[in-house]
Amino acid sequence: RLTDLSPNLNDHTIAIEKLKKEIEPFGSLSLQNGIEVASSILSHVPNHGTKEILFLQVSLNIKDPGNIFITLNDLLKNKIR
Repeated sequence: RLTDLSPNLNDHTIAIEKLKKEIEPFGSLSLQNGIEVASSILSHVPNHGTKEILFLQVSLNIKDPGNIFITLNDLLKNKIR
C-alpha cells in the first residue's frame, strides 16, 4: 500500500512518482491477494462512502492462489469499484 485512504490526488501522485524513482519492478504479482488486502481495508468504510480500488500493475504475469472470480464477486457484493 503506497498511501493511506484519501481523496487527495496529490498525495497519491507524489507516492507514485517517488516509487518510480526508488524501485525497479520485478517478479510476479498476485492480483487476488492485492484485491483482498484492499477489500479488507475498505470494509471499514461506511456505506455512504466511496469504495474504489486503483490497481497499478507492471508485471507481465499474475500468480493467484485461488479463484480470482470469487474474489471479484465479493467486491461486487461489498459495493467496491
